[in-house]
Amino acid sequence: MTAFTSVLKSEFIPNTNNLILTEDLRYWCARTQRAYIVPAGFISDCASIPRVLWPIIGHPFDARWRKEAVLHDWLYRQEDKIVSRKTADQMFYDGLRLNGLRYTKAQAMYMGVRIGGARAWKEGQ
Repeated sequence: MTAFTSVLKSEFIPNTNNLILTEDLRYWCARTQRAYIVPAGFISDCASIPRVLWPIIGHPFDARWRKEAVLHDWLYRQEDKIVSRKTADQMFYDGLRLNGLRYTKAQAMYMGVRIGGARAWKEGQ
């Protein structure tokens, strides 16, 4: 079963729009049959939600998708691309649903990364 096997432990970095993991974040993916570990020290800007959509979707650091966004950022930034972009996006969606986010909001966020993530994937951001 897909699951985060640790809790997200992080701190916001002062004067930035980033957070830093203070402990490893662990995730088991049933889709790939593999464990993933986002290491302590990884820096994330969480969900890349355009400011104009914050009133509709929510804030990039919303606790409802913070750990899923951190995992997604880390997967996108792997130099050796340990999963495909589509798989990274599906893992983000799976995590959102696992976390109890309703279907319509999870689908909207998934479509956002599918449509808007190509440049970030290529640049490793």
